[in-house]
Amino acid sequence: MSREEALSSWTLAGAYAAFEEKLKGSLEPGKLADFLVLDRDIMTVAPADILSARVKMTFLGGKLVHELK
Repeated sequence: MSREEALSSWTLAGAYAAFEEKLKGSLEPGKLADFLVLDRDIMTVAPADILSARVKMTFLGGKLVHELK
């Protein structure tokens, strides 16, 4: 599975499978906007570096609920 396929399976495909694609799965106006910000781009780093990625910020419903200081 490619990185793109893995990301899609956790976002778009997961929302579709739960019949929630109109509420979540992608960042679009009117959707819940639950997402996180990592300390590195896991789509471009070396595969071994993905495992050490850390969460910098977490957003739920578009609101910041956690921030690493």
